[in-house]
Amino acid sequence: MRRNTGSFRLGTFVVVALALGCESSVDPRRGASAIVLERGGAQGANVGSVVPVAPVVKVVDGSGNPMAGVRVNFTIASGGGTITGASVNTDDNGLAGLGSWTIGSVGENQLTASVLGVEPLTISAVGRCIAGGTLAIDATAAGNLSSTDCRFANGEFVDRYSFTTVSQRAVRFSQTSVSVNSFLELQGPANVVAFNDDGSATTDNSAFKVLLTPGTYDVHASSFGAAESGAYTVSATAAPENEAGCEIVFAMPGVETVQTLSTDDCTDAEFRYDGLVVYLHAGRTYTFNMTSVAFDTYLELLIYGTQTRVAANDDISSANRNARITFKPTESGFYLLVASNALVAGRGTYTLTIQ
Repeated sequence: MRRNTGSFRLGTFVVVALALGCESSVDPRRGASAIVLERGGAQGANVGSVVPVAPVVKVVDGSGNPMAGVRVNFTIASGGGTITGASVNTDDNGLAGLGSWTIGSVGENQLTASVLGVEPLTISAVGRCIAGGTLAIDATAAGNLSSTDCRFANGEFVDRYSFTTVSQRAVRFSQTSVSVNSFLELQGPANVVAFNDDGSATTDNSAFKVLLTPGTYDVHASSFGAAESGAYTVSATAAPENEAGCEIVFAMPGVETVQTLSTDDCTDAEFRYDGLVVYLHAGRTYTFNMTSVAFDTYLELLIYGTQTRVAANDDISSANRNARITFKPTESGFYLLVASNALVAGRGTYTLTIQ
């Protein structure tokens, strides 16, 4: 994902599904309709190691019945790494398994499973460094970036800390250093959740706020440039869930949060808004709900970085002033969810869910 970004800027991740020229022993036009993941999703492994479960997919017809004898081709889509057993026919249960998958780089690694004439399936796994320590809430850890550390693909040294929360909560992560231009990332089960280069225009330190669902996350303390070395500190601090003022906040799918639209929030012309950045996977369907009894809600979904609008909604129905967006992205990457008011005077409390 790295690296041509400034503070809170990121180009869209694009997954390119390659249509391979291999012949299938069964003509997909006679019934193959979809490829579904049977097992081996949402995994992680240290860089250079094999994922614990080699992915297995199922090829089905339009009625969901398994199809035997269909050629499935697995290909690396991002992250580098290597695979074995890349081309295989489905068995009597419609299953085709990859031989092995060795993770190539820190962060999200992707491969595609392809069948001639059928939409490819993207499978993700997380590449990790060996954990250097644990970071707790309201705690600070000291570290040092050096040539013996794990590295990103472009040569940036990185240390990994493990952070766990047992409940939904808002956390502010920060990295400070007088030796390196800090770059901080938070990695979730299958992708980067949040990141920052410069916390403000006047500092090389990094900071971001994120709404987390229960789980364990990797905190990657790194540098913006390759081969930068030196001491740093990294911290995790409890933050209020409601976002006061105008700050872009990162969020995990599965979050349900109560927020307040007020006069000190971000502004677009005369309208106020809160912004949440969330990573969405291509091919998955997401639902965003904004409900309020105080005002008429309005939702927009933009590609983060380009600000291209991909979806919007004012009223769910003529009898319902709440807003809802259902969206299935064709490209994996970060998207900006804008929670706003349909009428200029709209202010007050609202509930936002990302499903």
